Amino acid sequence: MKNIITFIILLGTVTANAQKTLKTDSVYITGKVSNVDASKPNGNTIILIINDLASNKQPNYSATIKADGTYRLTFLKIGTQDVMFKYGDRLVILLVTPGDHLQLDYDAHNFQTSLIFSGDDAQTNRDYVAYQKALNNDAGVGYNGDYNVRSITRSASEKDSEPDAHKKFLTDRYTKESVFFNNYLKAHQLSPVFIKWAKANLRYEYLENLMRYTWLHAAFNHKKMEDFVLPDSYYDFIDKNDLNNINGAVCSSFGSYIGEYNRYFINKNLGKSFNIKDEFALILKQPAGIMRNLMLSYYMYDFIDNGAVNWAKTYMAKFKANEGEQALRNSVQNAYDRIYSYTLPPSTKLNNLPKAVGDSLFNKITAKYPGKVVYIDFWATWCLPCRAEMPYSKNLHQQLAGKDVVFVYLGVKSDEKLWRSLIAELGIEGEHFFLNDHDFTAISEKFQISGVPHYILIDKKGRIVNDNAKRPSDEQLKPEIEKLLATK
Repeated sequence: MKNIITFIILLGTVTANAQKTLKTDSVYITGKVSNVDASKPNGNTIILIINDLASNKQPNYSATIKADGTYRLTFLKIGTQDVMFKYGDRLVILLVTPGDHLQLDYDAHNFQTSLIFSGDDAQTNRDYVAYQKALNNDAGVGYNGDYNVRSITRSASEKDSEPDAHKKFLTDRYTKESVFFNNYLKAHQLSPVFIKWAKANLRYEYLENLMRYTWLHAAFNHKKMEDFVLPDSYYDFIDKNDLNNINGAVCSSFGSYIGEYNRYFINKNLGKSFNIKDEFALILKQPAGIMRNLMLSYYMYDFIDNGAVNWAKTYMAKFKANEGEQALRNSVQNAYDRIYSYTLPPSTKLNNLPKAVGDSLFNKITAKYPGKVVYIDFWATWCLPCRAEMPYSKNLHQQLAGKDVVFVYLGVKSDEKLWRSLIAELGIEGEHFFLNDHDFTAISEKFQISGVPHYILIDKKGRIVNDNAKRPSDEQLKPEIEKLLATK
């Protein structure tokens, strides 16, 4: 307990010196990759996953590694935070600050052990990699060199443990990792940015995981959430100082914790039956601070991303009048403006639906591409897994450019204005059709589509090869398409 108190005092010291507003600027990540095998599916693709503070979502950005091994990623970032840099099935956490120009070079054959950082925040990221390695191998912490043990044991506790036992499991782990960090801090000269991030990440990941148990335990055990009610005493870890600590925003778990707390807060105060008007009014009654600012921003993004454009329009003036963080105001306004102002990629074609229904409609869509292999992607604007696949789809499209294959995207269950703008925002090249609910229901029944994303693969003769085809991120998809292309 003494070590936990010491850790919280350290965190409080950082809080006292925290900046009062969030900076927004572009981040540039460039580098050179050696031993790239571009013939391998996704072998020349880098994916960057952002934990977006304004929306509490994870937009993806992609870069293609050029023939000389170089790559370049650019994205807008609110505040210093951790992001995920993914190459193939390997992933590393990067710490970036708005305005950074960070260079990351590596060997494609030895990704994890060959990382070379230079430029802005290079030392911060070297500190992170070294700290993570030391943590994984510390006997007292007990991960035995494998960080995956951490998530595996947590998931097992979320599924199998009763509330008090799970809470003890997380608190014991938090204590051990806090002790390790404090000892590591005394023994090493570390970047101030890394120190702030590490302190915040320890605290807010702990809080986020405590809060996630309230629905994960029910989901793991196939229980209805409304039937799994925790006692009030379980939530004794909730503290307004944690909720309104703007310095916590340096780690992605802070935004996730606020999102989890918002779910609990609304249900506790409004019960099971309420409407958007009641929710928004309740948030506005909360004291000014980063918690309220983020909750307001999350609601506006949910309106926009879920196609509730009229709700976004209705609440925009009230949001702007009450949102206390300029960076969040600007982010929401830009997201709203993109619905009405966008530029489609040059190789994107928005098609009118053929006049037909059900089977006939699907057949008429595919009949537009005789002699072509057709890869069909059912997606929706609100579907995060759909969006996550788009960088891989874009890369596959580029790798097969000039060949007899067509990528057809069927937008479903979405607002049409938002559908058009998101095609532009995500840079989705190819053939696009927008299906109304009646059309999608008919096609869904034909192919037993239970949700999106969903994919269908058709050969050159118009025959359905697979009505539940692999996702673009699956390395086996490209060889399957190439096999169909080789068939006369």
